[in-house]
Amino acid sequence: MKQNAHELMERLMRMQWLLNRYFHRNLRDRGVPYSGQGRVLKVLKMKPEIPQKELSEILGMRPQSIGELLSKLEKKGFITRTPSPNDKRVIIVHLTEKGAGAEESENSQPGPDDIFGCLSEE
Repeated sequence: MKQNAHELMERLMRMQWLLNRYFHRNLRDRGVPYSGQGRVLKVLKMKPEIPQKELSEILGMRPQSIGELLSKLEKKGFITRTPSPNDKRVIIVHLTEKGAGAEESENSQPGPDDIFGCLSEE
């Protein structure tokens, strides 16, 4: 009995690892940003134009970390950054249409048929 329980635990852990790997690969292939970038997009969806400093304060991240995340999002075309017309030292972050679409597609998770389609009845 103890051997069966140990074997079952190993198989469940392997299955969990494979599911985690599947979800990450599936999201990456669709161009959906991961947690840090996703958080930025969620804030931008609520407020499409926001100063970079305010975004840093809302997310509780250092300005350097936000700058790096925004650079990655800008390269992917999810956001644009422009200097404020009133104060050139202030950078305004804008959400693009592509960025709004990526945020929406993040919520669509694959169904059971996508995950277990490769398994047979056996």
